[in-house]
Amino acid sequence: MYNEDYTRKLQILKELDPYDRSGIDKQSSGKATAEQERLVTVNERESKNEVKWDFEHIGVLFKKGSIPKEEFLSAYWRVIIICWKVLESDIKDKQRRQPSYMSLFEELFGKAEEYRERRDLKEIIFAYPTGSSDIAYMLEINNE
Repeated sequence: MYNEDYTRKLQILKELDPYDRSGIDKQSSGKATAEQERLVTVNERESKNEVKWDFEHIGVLFKKGSIPKEEFLSAYWRVIIICWKVLESDIKDKQRRQPSYMSLFEELFGKAEEYRERRDLKEIIFAYPTGSSDIAYMLEINNE
């Protein structure tokens, strides 16, 4: 699906990243302490849960027509897609046990993708420079 140029760009991004998954600069400080790692993990988990539930609640409003759909998508399509792609693996893991988990957030993501495609907007992809899903570079590529 993706061409060699795309693969090359991802590899370059991976090689450029001076940070580990927690965002702690390993080049200047050596290794993060266990307490720093624990705090980052707790904060990341809490932040991810807040974002997931915010978008699930927005999905309820969107589905009920409580917010103007086209205007909302016009303003937030990119944010919806970015958040979904960052959180997708966590959500999919939980959906294996509970299929309806974050289903409205997933529907909202689908609507944002449809909006992007209808307007021929750039596709959003991510590169995870350290092999982790916690920090990513975002690339936008034309649909060619």
